[in-house]
Amino acid sequence: MAGTSAEETQRLRNKASNYGTDGKEYPSALNEEDEENMENDPYVQMAPVMMYVSHFLSAFDDRVWQFAVPVLLMNVWTQTLFPSAAIAFATNIVTFILMPYVGAYVDCHDRLDIMIISIVAESCFIVVAAVLLCFVAKIGETNGGVPSWDFKETSLFIALCLANAATEVSMRVGQQSLEKDWAVVVSKTMKRDPTRLNTSMRRIDLGCKLVGPACFGLFVQYVNGDTAVEKVVHAAIALSVWNIFVMPAEYFTVRKVYYTIPALQRKELKKHGVKSPLTVLREGWSSYMSHEVFVPSFTYGLLWFTVLDNGVLMTAYLKWQGIPEGPLGISRGCGAVVGILGTIVYPKMLDAAGGSVLLAGKWAIWLFVACLFPIGLVFLDMGPHAVSAGVMIIAVTVSRAWLWAFDLTIQRILQDSVHENERGVINGVHTAVTQLMLVAASVVGMIFSQPSQFTILVITSLFSVALAAMWYTRWANAGLRTEAVAGSKYEQI
Repeated sequence: MAGTSAEETQRLRNKASNYGTDGKEYPSALNEEDEENMENDPYVQMAPVMMYVSHFLSAFDDRVWQFAVPVLLMNVWTQTLFPSAAIAFATNIVTFILMPYVGAYVDCHDRLDIMIISIVAESCFIVVAAVLLCFVAKIGETNGGVPSWDFKETSLFIALCLANAATEVSMRVGQQSLEKDWAVVVSKTMKRDPTRLNTSMRRIDLGCKLVGPACFGLFVQYVNGDTAVEKVVHAAIALSVWNIFVMPAEYFTVRKVYYTIPALQRKELKKHGVKSPLTVLREGWSSYMSHEVFVPSFTYGLLWFTVLDNGVLMTAYLKWQGIPEGPLGISRGCGAVVGILGTIVYPKMLDAAGGSVLLAGKWAIWLFVACLFPIGLVFLDMGPHAVSAGVMIIAVTVSRAWLWAFDLTIQRILQDSVHENERGVINGVHTAVTQLMLVAASVVGMIFSQPSQFTILVITSLFSVALAAMWYTRWANAGLRTEAVAGSKYEQI
């Protein structure tokens, strides 16, 4: 171990041992001075690998499920986008309401406890939602592709919406904890630039977005089943089995990281405990809106007031255009490949910007806008058409590079600007803002739910991303002027 004797290395490992004489696990005995000597310890060096494994398993589940829901619903109700828009609306509104409260809960509890709750809850709720989806499919097959909305069908669909929303909240808790908190602590322990860990985790996420939907789309397209409903049931069973299978592996990896990095075991908890949801919602939004991260965070949220995102509405529209599940999954996977390229380009973009996170973000968001605007032109000219659908797929795919480059900018701003004891609530509201924009997009999608009205959704989306780019540019320019005088607060390690 570089710079540390063998005896000293063994001493530190003994102090970091997590087991007492009674065989029970205890927090590490290392202090901050000891940790200065552990950055090159092989066990510490393996911590990011364990984080990557856990993140991969969680992200794969999430990306497959996000793709599966609209695809399977369109197999049940083939003549309308309304169920897809409604389930997206319900999921996003529940997440918007709960995330500030959940974030406050995260600030008041141990890091490992939060991750275990997230892992178990996400897997269980996916299984529940998959079972409900089977019942919905069985009832829906008798209605000729259009929902009847009788009491039984409506009740099952509402239960499905709630289970899907619970899955999303559980996933967000784990994702937020790993990316916005654990990554910061691990990077500091290893004395690494957080951008390295951020880009690696985002590549894993996008890699799952590539592999997951493609595999699921091909599975649904070629799985045995005489009817669309049988395919839905078989797909739901496969999703349930997979989630039960990977849950123990997710638990083991996060537990290993927690007991390897002593700093993760020390957390400045809020002493007042968790308040009522309404109080947390009010105080959380108040803190968020007065915080320095408000503008960049809110403009990032505006980018999600869109249907040009390979999400539920875009997937359902393309399915209406007659594109099979396999090509749909592959097209979403291509977007993930381009997104991975964006994470590769981002560090180089940061270097070209002289290390200025704000300037790199400005370049990224305007390149994102430039990629999407051709979609508006072709939809205004041709309307809903196979050609305009093709242009949309290509443009959205290319735009992913700059969306995820901008995402890395926002993630770095949040990591460096938010104190440890308020990361949960600030990042919870940050997530809520994104969900609020998705809710707004879902509302517009339900109002203009006919596929022939998709042009309206496209134009609304382009207005939102253009507004975000202009607002962020104004904020970043002010920050760049400050950097010119006082230097950047986002220095690379």
